[in-house]
Amino acid sequence: MKRQLLFLIILTAVSFSSPAQKKSTAGKPVKKTVTTAPAKEAEVKAATYVPFVLLNSDPTRQVPQEVIAKVKSEGLNLNGTDFKIPTSTERGFMYDSFLLYKENQEEYVININGDIEKIPAGSRLITVTKNNSKILADACSYSSDWTKCRNIRVVDNTGKTTSPDLSRYYYGGTGSFYNSESHSYVIISSDVDSQNIITEEGKTLLPNDVSRLKFILRGYVSFEEAGKLKLMELSTKKITELSGYSSLSGLPLNNYLIGRTSDKYVLINPVNNKVLFESEKLISEVHGISNNTPKNYFTLGGFQAVTLVDINGKKVLEDEYRRFFFQNDGITFFIENKQGKENYYNLAKKAFVYKDFYTELKSEGELTVVKYQQYYEVYNNNGNFNTSNEGYLMYDESKKVTNVQKYSSLILITKKTEDNNTLCDVYSGLTHTLLYENVKSCGPIRNADYYFLLNKNNIDNKYTIINGKGAIVTDEIIVPDYIQYNYSKGYFELTKKFNGKPTECYDKKGIKIECTK
Repeated sequence: MKRQLLFLIILTAVSFSSPAQKKSTAGKPVKKTVTTAPAKEAEVKAATYVPFVLLNSDPTRQVPQEVIAKVKSEGLNLNGTDFKIPTSTERGFMYDSFLLYKENQEEYVININGDIEKIPAGSRLITVTKNNSKILADACSYSSDWTKCRNIRVVDNTGKTTSPDLSRYYYGGTGSFYNSESHSYVIISSDVDSQNIITEEGKTLLPNDVSRLKFILRGYVSFEEAGKLKLMELSTKKITELSGYSSLSGLPLNNYLIGRTSDKYVLINPVNNKVLFESEKLISEVHGISNNTPKNYFTLGGFQAVTLVDINGKKVLEDEYRRFFFQNDGITFFIENKQGKENYYNLAKKAFVYKDFYTELKSEGELTVVKYQQYYEVYNNNGNFNTSNEGYLMYDESKKVTNVQKYSSLILITKKTEDNNTLCDVYSGLTHTLLYENVKSCGPIRNADYYFLLNKNNIDNKYTIINGKGAIVTDEIIVPDYIQYNYSKGYFELTKKFNGKPTECYDKKGIKIECTK
């Protein structure tokens, strides 16, 4: 079934892990002496794949072409991962710096000027701070229960260690650092159940070590102290005790908390710790593929049986469905029901976009084609899958449309008659009109680039050749059995046998000509 790109995309929550910790599939950089010489003059095109990530706090900032040129001039391999410009709300961005993915235990930091710095061998880069210091640790050791990267230190631009002695701590790895708009925060551990946080100065944020410490949402950490579950807002250092919950989890799109009690899930606003609603079923976010994804919509349940609700826990739709995804327009979401059929729901109109859950949806030029049962319905909405777009119904199921196929600017629409014969309509994407209706047959001519054969007047063996714009080339010629275009000779051949000797020939202007040997 041909579906939109949305159907093929697996939507995930915002990643909470450091780009430096992701497994790379990039090629290894060419080893050259790193300098800060000006970039070589060359025509530089935007690289589709490069093995490092642009990380900065301004999502509108473009990758400077001179930086790409300079990196190329230093001989780095440009077969890797895309440049990425995350928003400042993404955990793990590295202030105005490039981070080269680790390749064979080698890491590089590239700043906004294109200057490249290699991380010392045997060191683990945790993050780059806003003042361009680096928080480092020694290479990590791995055990069955924990990752340990010891000798944590903050190093300034001169290579001087500026942090106090942190020798009793180690860095635990994935998801353990966060950069806000102004500060860096790193979770460090003294043992498996004892953690603290250091800032870009290397100073501990909490007076005493705590347990179960994690970055739970943008700007918040949760932890357990003296058997009590607590939440800390990093910007204000305000700590709130969250009693009555056995565990906490975060919803990164909405920046809300999920508290777990013995029998309920509770949606909590971390700003004021207000309970928004409770549910006996699992509370999850509804995601989309763009920044237009509406917030404050959630699903209840799981295992392909979920209900859509709003910020107050009120049902948007009564029934349970397999899944929901938001569309690019920001007001429409895709739904799949328990039978595997699909539809859209428009939040502004509070109505389904299509009359029923369909089995197939595709675009043919500016026409949208939907199948519910046996036949297609055809909508004219300029071929736009923006399902909030106003279109109109061209063919309902009573017209018995069996196929819709686009060829360049023409769309051929095949219909079944009451006596099980077929008729054909020809629609122009240039003039947005039906050029021919209810012709006995229509189809592309074999080997021809956008030339078509119509039985326009329903007279046996009398056909019309039209071009890709729908204009008549030859009218009512008799085609014995077959017609094809001969590329090498530049004309149409009419034959009685497939690939047989031509009986008549016509050029592309519709003029009958002699068939050459």
